[in-house]
Amino acid sequence: MRRRIPREAFRLSAFDGRYYIVHISSTPGAMRRAMRAAGIAPIPPKLVACCIQMRSKAEPYLRGTVFVPRSRIGCGLVTHELAHAAFRLSEEGGRKVRHWARRRRHWAQQTSEERYCLLLEHLVREFWVNAYERGFA
Repeated sequence: MRRRIPREAFRLSAFDGRYYIVHISSTPGAMRRAMRAAGIAPIPPKLVACCIQMRSKAEPYLRGTVFVPRSRIGCGLVTHELAHAAFRLSEEGGRKVRHWARRRRHWAQQTSEERYCLLLEHLVREFWVNAYERGFA
């Protein structure tokens, strides 16, 4: 099945015009249905959000889509998915980003990219929770 560009809420642009479409659905289930309608498969049944690399001849600067459900939107989850987008943008033009090396005994066999994104998600969430609780934001 050929992928189709999903409906966009807005675009996130890199410095040079390359961009990601952001698709916001009401719930994770609605997000997964939108992904299926766009021709994306397979989709894990418990997927909460994701960043999918996507190209189009009609849209040469398009680099992918970030799918986020409105019911789960938050600074940590968004940061996590945008970190994946940043990895993909950084790799273009032959730049090597070391992120797929796996470790055997740490964090349930996750790639170092996924560990990085999880840590960044946690730290950003912790920052904003503490900043709001202490009246800095």
